[in-house]
Amino acid sequence: MTRLYSLTHSRLTLLLLAGGVIGPPLFIVVFLIEGATRPGYSAWRNYVSDLALSNQGWEQVANFLSVACCLSDLPLDSGACCRRERPRRGGLC
Repeated sequence: MTRLYSLTHSRLTLLLLAGGVIGPPLFIVVFLIEGATRPGYSAWRNYVSDLALSNQGWEQVANFLSVACCLSDLPLDSGACCRRERPRRGGLC
């Protein structure tokens, strides 16, 4: 029973950590594509948040929410990874 729990826990931790690593680059790719296809938007003049103000603003809002979900569990999961390992000298954990 304990082995099954630890196996499931480690898979969940790795999945959530992967979301924290993949989330920010995916956010950048999505807003670059969305900005390139939006008439009147210039990455040099406008903020990324300006993409949320038009009729297609739901796309950028979904992008913000998805990266927030990916990053919200990252500190908890990285802490779980550090607790399982031995303490290191000079390490973050």
